[in-house]
Amino acid sequence: MNYSKMNMQFICRMTMLLAFMFAACSENAGTSIDEACGGCTEETRGYALAGRVGDVYPKLLDAVKKSETSSEPWTFENKVFAKEGSIVSVYELDASTFAETGVVFVDTVDGDGRFAFDSLSLNSPYVLITSQERYVSSINRDSEEPDTVYAYKEARKAVVDLRKRSEVSMNLLTNAKAPLMLNYFAEGKSFEEASQLAEHTILANYGVYEDFGPFEELNENVTGLSYVANLMNVLEHLGPLVFLNVPYDSVIHIGARVIFATPDKDVDLDSELGQFYLSDLEMSRYVVGYFASQNGLGQCTESREDETHTITDYMGSYSVVCRSGKWVLGFSKIDYTSGTVTDDRDGKTYKTVTYNWGNVSQTWMAENFLDTARWTVAMGAENISGLDLNHHQGVCPEGWRIPTLNDWHVLLQNMGAQYGVAYDKVVPALYDETATGFGVHGYISAADIEVAIKGYVPNDDEYAHVYVNAIIGSFRNAFIVADASMPSIEFFIYYEILHGFDLNMMQDGEHRLDYDGADYNLLKGYGAVRCIKD
Repeated sequence: MNYSKMNMQFICRMTMLLAFMFAACSENAGTSIDEACGGCTEETRGYALAGRVGDVYPKLLDAVKKSETSSEPWTFENKVFAKEGSIVSVYELDASTFAETGVVFVDTVDGDGRFAFDSLSLNSPYVLITSQERYVSSINRDSEEPDTVYAYKEARKAVVDLRKRSEVSMNLLTNAKAPLMLNYFAEGKSFEEASQLAEHTILANYGVYEDFGPFEELNENVTGLSYVANLMNVLEHLGPLVFLNVPYDSVIHIGARVIFATPDKDVDLDSELGQFYLSDLEMSRYVVGYFASQNGLGQCTESREDETHTITDYMGSYSVVCRSGKWVLGFSKIDYTSGTVTDDRDGKTYKTVTYNWGNVSQTWMAENFLDTARWTVAMGAENISGLDLNHHQGVCPEGWRIPTLNDWHVLLQNMGAQYGVAYDKVVPALYDETATGFGVHGYISAADIEVAIKGYVPNDDEYAHVYVNAIIGSFRNAFIVADASMPSIEFFIYYEILHGFDLNMMQDGEHRLDYDGADYNLLKGYGAVRCIKD
């Protein structure tokens, strides 16, 4: 039997008048009257409601001190709650139309952004909750006791069913959800359908296709919702230009420097500084997803695995690839074989990668044998006199050797051919270990992270040199070659502000792949040792 919405309401009311309060009022056995009528009961009931107005982010905001002269350590702020005295209003919504009925309850928040209503006497369980944040409008200093005048501005809102929720977080996410949800309800969706559809729509607009739970449950436990809220906050208050690809101009940025770099050994990931870095790393991935969405790529699905595109933001281009359900910075995968080698001298095992370039085959270590060494240490020799530079073991394990400049050219020329770019353009692909297996990594030091948080203070000698490191040091790689006295394979030695992670965006001066003509007797160069199989 099919009933119109009006007929259903009429039948429900008649049933109530006949005192069959617990009878089923629909075709589905066991459904309550309120459920069958969409909450159409007009019986006055009391509801309790409590919550908090504000947002909780990952530890991504700038580190702060109580004052410039304070000797206390920097702290990381990640909670932004409504100021004490801000107003929270609860508006009853008609159960059938969701229009405001005129019934309103008002409270103010405490110093922790919290509010509470012990008993809301309502005919409908549906309410719109709004907050107005208090701020200082003016101060009258003419009198001996200055008079402060406060004003209010709308801050956050949420729509909830009080039968199912007595605790609510009012935040940026619920603020975006409320009007969208009401629109979906007006289109004929049920309350639950409208709620879920609004959440899915908002997340998809930011390139997120996961379910992190109801927006109204955003709390101090950092989840994916915290990252989305932070992304919304940056866009709302600072605008899209905050995502300039200037190294550490903001801790929120598309940065191969963050995603493809690893912390130095002096970075304690369990410390606040380390947690800041990990949050920055995760946030960068959300930003990539956001710009992928803005560039119309849609959802990365299993059928699109390894699909690549170039996306743009306001300052550059970036190569992204669909990988395990997410758009990430990177490139399509080429053919290679991964393996390992064990150094019999100390039992240590290293990852390897083998490429078959037609008639040429190369097997490289897929990680540095040594992260840094002088040329003389790597070669185990003071000069090149009498050395077979094409087959010189140096510090490498038995059967392996120090590569030559030509070995690097063979690698880059053939890899460039795989991607359809010149050899000096393919360098970024070496950083995408999934794509090429090579596994080059930049390094981020504790000093780099600290400067990223505090920002550049040009008159502060203590941090001036660190700032330079933060720009060109953390994503710089130099490698020892056998046939040149200085490390001749250097990537991103001068980091260009407008450089994106794109094979077509390499700028002159960002790499040096040729012998620089230095005197072979000036064996002072440092570089990493990346061995190649002899």
